[in-house]
Order: sequence, then C-alpha cells, then structure tokens
Amino acid sequence: MPRTWALLKDELFTVSGLRIWVGVAIVLFYVFVAVFAPVLSPFDPEELGVGPPLALPDSTYRFGTTYLGYDLYSRTIYGTRTALSIVAAASLMAVSVGVPLGLVSGYLGGRFDRAAVLVMDSVYSFPSLILAIVIAAVLGGGMFNAAVAVSVIYVPQYFRVTRNHTLSVREETFVEAARALGASRADIIRRYIFPNVSQSIPVILTLNSADAILTLAGLSFLGFGITPPKPFWGLDISEAWRYLTLTADYPQVWWWTAVPGLAIVILIIGFTLLGEGLNDVLNPQLREGQR
Repeated sequence: MPRTWALLKDELFTVSGLRIWVGVAIVLFYVFVAVFAPVLSPFDPEELGVGPPLALPDSTYRFGTTYLGYDLYSRTIYGTRTALSIVAAASLMAVSVGVPLGLVSGYLGGRFDRAAVLVMDSVYSFPSLILAIVIAAVLGGGMFNAAVAVSVIYVPQYFRVTRNHTLSVREETFVEAARALGASRADIIRRYIFPNVSQSIPVILTLNSADAILTLAGLSFLGFGITPPKPFWGLDISEAWRYLTLTADYPQVWWWTAVPGLAIVILIIGFTLLGEGLNDVLNPQLREGQR
C-alpha cells in the first residue's frame, strides 16, 4: 500500500491525475447530494400529488412533475441516495466474496483452484444484465435484493484479477522466505500477498461502480429492481416511457426522461474517469507503454 500511495502522489498533477480529480469531484458531489437529500429536497419524493400532473419546470417544481404529481426534483435527489446505497452495498458484497476467494484459490492451486475457476468462468460467461435479471426475478424487488443481484455479476471480476496476481506474487522470493520460516498460509496471504495484489482493487471497484449504475438502472427500467414508489432514476425513466406509449405529448414531458437520464450519465462519467485515472497511475505496464 505505501507504494500505491507513492504512485498516486507522483501522478496527481499529470493528465491521469486530472482524470482522478474530475472523477473525484463528480462522485463527491453525488455523495453530498445523497447525504443532504432531506435538506435539498423540497418535497417528499414518495408523496403523490404534491403538484399538478406534468407541471412544467418552474420556481416551485424545478424539474417539473410526473403524471402522478411526483416532484421530479425531489425524486432525482433521493434517487442519488438510492443509487449510491445500492452500489456501495453491491460493491462491498462483491469484494468480500471475490477477493478472498481469489487469494485462496491462487495461493492453494490444485483441485480447489480448478473448481473455483470453473464456477467463476461460468458466471462470467453470462451477459451481466441477463444474469442480474434472473437473480432479481428469483429474489424479488427491493433495495437489498437489487444489491445482491448486482453484486453477483461482479464477483468473478474481482476473483479473476486477484487470482492472477496471486499466482505471480506467490512465486516471489519474499513469499518463499516467509514459507521457509514457517509462516502459516493465512499469514502469508494476509501479510505478504494481499498487500501486493490490492492495488488493482480500487480500479476494478470504480469501473464496476460505473457499470453497476447502468445495470441497476436497466433492472429498474425493466421492472426487476427498485419498486415504486421508491425514488430511483431508472424507475422514473420506465414510468415516463410507459406514459409516452399512451400519449403523443412528448414535447411536454421531455424533462421527465432527460433529468434522470442525465443523472445516470454524469455519475457514470465520474466513476469512469476516476477508474481510468487510477488505472493509468497504478498500472506500471500501462505507464511504461505511454512513455
């Protein structure tokens, strides 16, 4: 980890560092909105009829209202809290399963490694959204079930990267020395291998977070993720789409899809910039190839 922080310190004022700064700024802005949602939101996002149906954006309803009279501004703000909460929970679950399993599998090898690789490759081969839909359909709606559905599709990525690095690090001289001195397998993995493979985790975490936002929005749009009246961007876009199939008043409701859509796009850009910047800084091979 000290090496990781040293690399970050040296690269923060390069082009890669600029990506990190912009990505951090965007993500922190969303975190601020999520934390202070009760203060920033003028209405209850789950309350019907706080305004007239399909009101145009004005000083009272800043982003307008839906056809059921929900305040879109309030729902967009609280949707930030919903999105970040689920992505954080899904990432924590994926890391908690994928990283330890990759460490153990890569270090032990043998039948356990072959079995773990077979299972993870099988999961990884499924299209991520389809797999998330299947899991969400089995578990049902709700924030926790959505987090589980999203987390499962990212476990193989953490496993594969961690395992591949472990296979390389376990052959290093310092690991051989620790083994010769009688260190246990658990100590070797915890003290010598994990610190040397952990620098890839922040990169995967940020890039997967960007993809998780899109996956979660897709689940909710298709009716397998967040359930009404819980505020979330994908759900609001789905409701707007259903309304648009019944009416020709598209010019009057463009904001209903544009506002949550922009919220999704900007947050994805933030996580992507952060992840790409970290990848440029922490990946020695990539840095050397650019010189």
